Amino acid sequence: LSNGVLYYCEDGDYSKVDTCTNNDPYEICQVKGGGRDECVEPSPECPSGNDGYYCGNNPHVPDDKDLSNGVLYHCEDGDYSKVDTCTNNDPYEICHVKGGGHDECVEPSSVCPSGEGYYCGNNPHVPDDEDLSNGVLYYCEDGDYSKVDTCTNNDPYEICYVKGGGH
Repeated sequence: LSNGVLYYCEDGDYSKVDTCTNNDPYEICQVKGGGRDECVEPSPECPSGNDGYYCGNNPHVPDDKDLSNGVLYHCEDGDYSKVDTCTNNDPYEICHVKGGGHDECVEPSSVCPSGEGYYCGNNPHVPDDEDLSNGVLYYCEDGDYSKVDTCTNNDPYEICYVKGGGH
């Protein structure tokens, strides 16, 4: 699948719906999740209309903002200003995506993305430093991840579906 392209998924088969730019560099493919992604014009607002703090790797920040991973920004009326490079020369601190304008710099393994629960290795809210595998389901408790299941189990039709919220 290509970035900037909206696809329709039915029974695991993807079909192209729209090239979001359509020769218009001001239109982007907005990731909303739950099968609700859509082509939109970049918002002059912060994600969900909430001023606040956002990591550069927050999937709800429009791609056209070109923010850096591992950096915390403050968003006000759609304008982003750098607040903190979460590592601050300390490789043990990361930018944790909490959403709603409440992202923050934290120590890795100090939290599970949405509390204790189950997470796919490809969940965008799991910190990159955890180095989890795609297609694998993990259980997170107190920031520690343990492998629960390899979703394929030799069945190419089974996938690890990111629902969010540790469910």
